[in-house]
Amino acid sequence: MVEQAVVLAAGEGRRLRALANGRPKCLVPVAGRALIDRVLQSIADAGIRQVLVVVGYRGGEIERHVGSGVAHGLDVRYAANPDYERGNASSFRCALRAVSARPFLLTMADHICDPSLLRAFLAGCDEQIAVAVDRSRMDATREEEATKVSLRDGRIFDIGKGLLRWDGVDTGFSYWPSQASELVDDSMCGGELAALMAELAQRDPGVAARDVSGHLWFDVDTVADVASAERLLQAAAGEFALSLD
Repeated sequence: MVEQAVVLAAGEGRRLRALANGRPKCLVPVAGRALIDRVLQSIADAGIRQVLVVVGYRGGEIERHVGSGVAHGLDVRYAANPDYERGNASSFRCALRAVSARPFLLTMADHICDPSLLRAFLAGCDEQIAVAVDRSRMDATREEEATKVSLRDGRIFDIGKGLLRWDGVDTGFSYWPSQASELVDDSMCGGELAALMAELAQRDPGVAARDVSGHLWFDVDTVADVASAERLLQAAAGEFALSLD
């Protein structure tokens, strides 16, 4: 069982400035709750209790907002990334230095999901790096923004936003085994996490793909994304209410 999670929350989120009013991106509210609160609650509802949050831009505000995590039933610790402007792979490097040598779930502070996605994803993970992949159809805007993956025999062959031929999209949730720090060296952490994953995919034993199609998730990057995510959450809440009738 996966007992710990890492949340990358160091970025400024320039495309959400109009709503952020100077706050870190993960504190922007979506349907009345800060993004990071939604992320942390999903982690807690999936049965994980220990969380490491990597902060950077105005990290003190995030720490004051989340605190110890007790509001979510979590034990939250923090790691600061002074190089957060270099890309989220640098935040991942900070996490590897601070997290205990046990398997962990990695997610971003701007990726919301239903806890069922995390439970389904983590249930099949073993000692290989794995990415939660959505192979269902989505609207053109989400598809254009998404990080695509090419698959071969259940593994990721290539990953990136510019792939011309692809089989699904990276949802932003990944699993890292206990030996993760041995698989990643500092030379791989100078840019974006997708580039790091693409390099790992070419190495042995590679990166496994776990299909989570049909589960609710959303990557919130822009003002338009906030509105879309709120509509999606509202629709999901309506479906849940109907199922109780």
